[in-house]
Amino acid sequence: MSSSTLGYVNVPKDATVHELTSNTIWFIEHLCDHYDVIGAILQPDVLYSTQLDTILMKKSLPEEDRNKALLAIYIKKALAELNLSIMNKCEQYNDQATKHLFRLNNINYILNSLITSNLIDIVTMAEPDCRNSYIETIKELKCSYQKTWAKMLANISPLEELPKPAQGKVKDKDRSILKERFLTFNKDFEEACKIQRSISIPDVTLRQGIKRDNEEHILPKYNEFFKMYAAVQFSKNPEKYVKYKPHEIKAMLSKLFDDSA
Repeated sequence: MSSSTLGYVNVPKDATVHELTSNTIWFIEHLCDHYDVIGAILQPDVLYSTQLDTILMKKSLPEEDRNKALLAIYIKKALAELNLSIMNKCEQYNDQATKHLFRLNNINYILNSLITSNLIDIVTMAEPDCRNSYIETIKELKCSYQKTWAKMLANISPLEELPKPAQGKVKDKDRSILKERFLTFNKDFEEACKIQRSISIPDVTLRQGIKRDNEEHILPKYNEFFKMYAAVQFSKNPEKYVKYKPHEIKAMLSKLFDDSA
């Protein structure tokens, strides 16, 4: 089945590991018990024999390991197709953060599975930089995910670009600016929380790491903004705008990726 056909398979609503990913890894894991047979089947294929020759130019291998190397080439191709399919599938999500989290879930699952099953040792025969490549992709996806908060945070930071209060007050023309900043931040934050509460990140280490990154990225900026403006007289109905105290923002962030929260 081509990757273009696979791209039409429905994606999980909670952006968890796709069934295609877990099935592909299961399939690959079970190939390893038959590397000698698979190697013999792949050897006559010029595409595989040519790549094997490239591997042998760098390192001599006994006959048994040559069959493993041929299997490694096959797995490398399968993983490349799987990675492409994951990238295509993530485009079915409308929300940018969900796209990144879906890819993170799947790439993280692939890497962990390769390591725990020792498949990484076989794949490395054909792709020496396999582990580092996945690690780097995960880092990039985490960074891309954090950037999805940028539009929301632009409402409250940097403080240098916001009205300066004097003795707990701001100029009349600046009141509307603060009202808009609080309202827009609240709206964007609430929408993001609503979406991301329903997202699943099954890997505990990954989930806790992303939660920690969110707190470190968002809380300091909100704390500064709240400290500067929470007590400023810019509205007769301040509770309409100053809806959240810093500890409430932290509590809401802690409930992300938890549909039961």
